[in-house]
Amino acid sequence: MRFLFDLIIFLILFFSAYWMYVIVRSFFYDKEKQAKTKIVRICIVALLLFCFLIVSWGSFIESNRIVIKQTNLNYNQTVEKETLKIAFVSDTHVGPYKKNWFLNRVVDKIISEQPDIVLLGGDYILSREKNAKYLEPFKRLSAKYPTFAVTGNHEFKMGKPNDKRQKDRTATLRKLFAEWNIPILDNQTQIVETKHGSINITGIPDIWTELDDLEVAKLDSDPEAPKILLAHNPSIILDKEAESFDLVLSGHTHAGQIRLPWIGPLATPTMDLDKRFDQGIFKLKNGYLYITAGLGESGARARLFNPPEITILNLDL
Repeated sequence: MRFLFDLIIFLILFFSAYWMYVIVRSFFYDKEKQAKTKIVRICIVALLLFCFLIVSWGSFIESNRIVIKQTNLNYNQTVEKETLKIAFVSDTHVGPYKKNWFLNRVVDKIISEQPDIVLLGGDYILSREKNAKYLEPFKRLSAKYPTFAVTGNHEFKMGKPNDKRQKDRTATLRKLFAEWNIPILDNQTQIVETKHGSINITGIPDIWTELDDLEVAKLDSDPEAPKILLAHNPSIILDKEAESFDLVLSGHTHAGQIRLPWIGPLATPTMDLDKRFDQGIFKLKNGYLYITAGLGESGARARLFNPPEITILNLDL
């Protein structure tokens, strides 16, 4: 499918450039005869130039920009204000478009923020299991900060719930993350000691695999410490067990990848939530949900008005 999208991008750029050349060239011939159509031709050239620039920007420039989004949350759980800084990234989709060079830039930006904890939200590969090798820059994070991960639907070759193509493609990822000291939380809770006290980090496999079990995942939690749930798909908030968490962190949506002013995302991945759950912070019954726009792309190699995102969550405890 990606080859089809790449072909479409190439054809748009090629024909836009070709017809701009043809029309601009026409201005230099038979000027009297062409005078009546001058304004029309200028408008067509302007439209073609706009198409060329917008497709070039979305496909090759904005998709490689990286922005840092700061979000502040106040839980008022301690007498003195203590801020826990969490770096959260998801949907790297390493493969043909995103490789080591991109992940190194991501890691450099995260390190510059000096977080207390780093969380990775799944969908690390685009399609091929062997491409997990491009995630090697993440080992620089785990060498400096407690770093935890969960799996996403792409690690299981799933494009929709109950996908019959389901295939576990996590072997290479698990091997590398184990070497880099990045635990993958499969229905597990890690109690992390920080300079601000203990915090629960709970993780589950992607819900489309139907391997998730929040009841089991919470068993080892410290009931007195803040509870964070790391789950790739934000639809996890429909699970009654998710109500016990102070913060749920998800990706999956890519914020639609292509967003238009006043319209929003052109499309979002399949999920059970309302379309308004595309990115950003949402107040839940007992806590919050944050959905990151992610770092990579699936389908078209394009992002528009929606650059790759690193989320920094400043939790005032």
